Amino acid sequence: MLLAAVGDAMGYRNGSWEFNKNGETIHREMMEITQDQGALKLRMDPDNWRYSDDTVMHIATAEALVLCGKSSPTNRVAQRIA
Repeated sequence: MLLAAVGDAMGYRNGSWEFNKNGETIHREMMEITQDQGALKLRMDPDNWRYSDDTVMHIATAEALVLCGKSSPTNRVAQRIA
């Protein structure tokens, strides 16, 4: 789940990549940002790289699942997410 949040934050890129359907443009911009080193060298500065509400929900869900444990009722997990 945390990797899903990272992927979502990475793909959001302040909203400019989220709905961009042109993979070549996204790839070119990512290579420019990383100086042709690729996604593993991507650094998302929290002051300049906003993430989406989807990322927030991924993180909240992961935290709730860890804090509540396997045997918690669904409504307790949902309350923790909220």
